[in-house]
Amino acid sequence: MPSRHKFLEKAEKHYLSANHLLNTTLPAIKDPKLLLGVIENIFLCLESSIDALLSHESELLLITPPPKNFEGKLAVFQTRTAPRNKIDSSFVDLAVTMKELVDLHKKTPMEFRRNDSFVLTSKDYRLKTLTVPLITQHLAKTKEFLENTKRIIEKYRKY
Repeated sequence: MPSRHKFLEKAEKHYLSANHLLNTTLPAIKDPKLLLGVIENIFLCLESSIDALLSHESELLLITPPPKNFEGKLAVFQTRTAPRNKIDSSFVDLAVTMKELVDLHKKTPMEFRRNDSFVLTSKDYRLKTLTVPLITQHLAKTKEFLENTKRIIEKYRKY
């Protein structure tokens, strides 16, 4: 398993990509479809941050090596890591929301632009609308989670 520092670097890279797409590329290109790239990078940042924390706790022998799939990692994170490190459950909810959006995009029968937003449909044609203000909120919450992850790991820097 890669080290916690590799996961942190990866998380930082995905955060910077999402931030650049949202704040630089999207205003220049004005294509709401770019919001899908932002969502994907936010999810990968959250997943890498969770991986970093799980790897960190595994190296400290606080948990067994985590599972490989996202659902398994999230379950271990939610039940063991988050309570131990006093991580708010809203970050778990954010990770679940981002995973659902990424999966919906992969399985959607139809997606389209509407003004400055991007709409995804489920198989039963329920609509999920992605807007810049909504994604900006998710990105800010992701940055907060990334900073918390760095702070938790930094406490054990000498190990």
